[in-house]
Amino acid sequence: MYKRVEDSTVESTQFISRVNSLLPRLEGLILIGVGLYVLLKH
Repeated sequence: MYKRVEDSTVESTQFISRVNSLLPRLEGLILIGVGLYVLLKH
């Protein structure tokens, strides 16, 4: 039982670190998208 809880904790930690490593890329894409949208709108 305890091992299962530990496994899920490790999994969620890995998931969080994966999300954190993806966030900067996502922010860059959003900024690029907004920039293109503004450029095309004018």
